[in-house]
Amino acid sequence: MRPVIKAVLLLGFTFLSFLGTRGTLHSIPLRQRDIFVSKIPILNNAVPNALLALYWAWTDYRDNPSYRPVAVEEGLEFAYKAICQKDLTEKTLENPYLAINPPHVVMVIREGFGSNLLEFDRPGTMDILGSLRPHMEEDFVFRRFLAENFRTAAALTRILFYCPNMNVTRGLFKTVKLDNTAFDVYKQNGYETVFIHTGLHSWWDMRSYMSVQEVDHTYFSDDFIERYKDIKLNMGSGVWGLPDEYAYPLALELLGKSSKPMFIVIMTLSNHSPFDIPHGYKDRFPINPDKEVLNRFFENEETARKILQSYQYANNCVGDFITAVKDSPLGSRTVIGVTGDHASVQLKAKYPDSLFLNKLSPFYMYVPKPILERTNYLYAPERVGSHKDIMPTLYGLSLSNAFYYSVGGRNMLAEQDNPAKAFGYNIRLFMDANGICAIGQDFSNTWHTWRESGSLKLDSEAIPESVAEKIRHYEKLYIWQINARIAGLQ
Repeated sequence: MRPVIKAVLLLGFTFLSFLGTRGTLHSIPLRQRDIFVSKIPILNNAVPNALLALYWAWTDYRDNPSYRPVAVEEGLEFAYKAICQKDLTEKTLENPYLAINPPHVVMVIREGFGSNLLEFDRPGTMDILGSLRPHMEEDFVFRRFLAENFRTAAALTRILFYCPNMNVTRGLFKTVKLDNTAFDVYKQNGYETVFIHTGLHSWWDMRSYMSVQEVDHTYFSDDFIERYKDIKLNMGSGVWGLPDEYAYPLALELLGKSSKPMFIVIMTLSNHSPFDIPHGYKDRFPINPDKEVLNRFFENEETARKILQSYQYANNCVGDFITAVKDSPLGSRTVIGVTGDHASVQLKAKYPDSLFLNKLSPFYMYVPKPILERTNYLYAPERVGSHKDIMPTLYGLSLSNAFYYSVGGRNMLAEQDNPAKAFGYNIRLFMDANGICAIGQDFSNTWHTWRESGSLKLDSEAIPESVAEKIRHYEKLYIWQINARIAGLQ
């Protein structure tokens, strides 16, 4: 062969080898999650080569959280100074109607459902709320609501398991059954528990972990493909799994067939980079971003429009689901909660409002009229909260005289708010009715108070010592309680 041909062939072979190793020309290459090709563990274990398997084992060991037995006295001190109580066990109010008629409870954790994108929403021109709009307008919505982390898995482990480290699902303690989880509370009160995620079951080894936590039923993308035989032709799946629209019909099917109350957690993923949506999807509502909106994105105009479209698609999916529930017999006996795992990370910050806008994710709730008519509640949309308050609120709307576990959470619809727990927490931000402050390296001198309009004053003040003390002890309390639940008490 001539040297030129040899060079071309060598380059071509090198490219094909690289492509075979990487697995795709897309932005997400083959990774540890892709070894799960079967429900038979021995087949999955045979997929990676030895060096790669050793590397993954080492990284799991490196990232593994460590836990130690803790002293009871420490926990009592942290709890008292953080939330003015000494016991993390709570009890819902007595409600004769709920005792006889426990409703279904559906908790939706939306990918990237952030308030920083919602500020662009304008009906008729920039309608990114889509079919979720009427529900947001007529039901309960708390907008001063913080997502507690910036990672999807971390949001899940905090909301459902009160665990601050998402690596717990695949580290040395992944086989430890945690007590006092959201699934536990509902199972103890006669509920059937379900976890639905349209992504891969290998994501953070979540199927195995949900099994350890004794969740009754789990559904992942491979289950959908097996359940609905035509899905391979029409799914238009992205790199993470199936579109959101497949999760909600399954939930409706399960609710309609169930002979007992169900607690269902749905995790969606469509509104995630690279923001793939199903083939053929067209905007059902107008999206016409102006130059000011487009300039707020880190990405180019084409990607910014994809992000807005993906956001609307995800809102349409959950909005259509809520409509279907309300328009069916399930509407009188199903409580629905919706929040985001974290805010959108593609937007440029606007100081100082970005201090909280980039960490906010609204908490929406639909509560059937028969429950509201027989429950004492107060809707104060200006109340401040965060992920810690989701489950206590849902417990209060579905369970009577039920004990539950909470790390500083409270019922957002309680007649009397608990001032010691009336705050929102994010690993980088603290927020209460008076103002906000950054947590971490910027902890000092970043206290911003609210204007009447709901925005923040530009000038910062020194953080009140009472607030600083509360933050320090709340963080210690969170770490203490997970150590106590995994490693025990001294």
